[in-house]
Amino acid sequence: MRKVEVKKFGIVSVLKSTLYLYFIPLIIFVLIFLIATLVGVTQEGAAGFVTIPLFLIAIIFYTAFYAGIISLVTLCYNWLAGKFGGLVLTVEDVDTHTAINEQHHDESQLS
Repeated sequence: MRKVEVKKFGIVSVLKSTLYLYFIPLIIFVLIFLIATLVGVTQEGAAGFVTIPLFLIAIIFYTAFYAGIISLVTLCYNWLAGKFGGLVLTVEDVDTHTAINEQHHDESQLS
C-alpha cells in the first residue's frame, strides 16, 4: 500500500463531477414547478403560466449559485492544501488477473 496526497483539484473537473449531484435537487425542483404550474393554470387560467419565466430565472440563479459555491470551495481547498497539506489517500495496487482468478475459484467452490 502506498499513500498519495491530493494537493490540488481542477475546478472544471470538480464542477463536472458535482454536476451529476446537481441534477437530483433539480429534478425535484422541476416536479414541484410542474405541480405548481398545473394548480395555477387550473385555478387562474392563463395567468398560471406566469410561473414559467420565474422558474427559468430561478434555475439560472440556482445553477450560478451552485457553480460559484463549488468553485469557491475548490479554490479554498487548493489554497489550504498548498499551505497545510492535502487529503491523504491510501492506495493499494491490485493485480486484476489474480483477483479474477480468486473470484472464479470462490464461485467454483460454492457450486
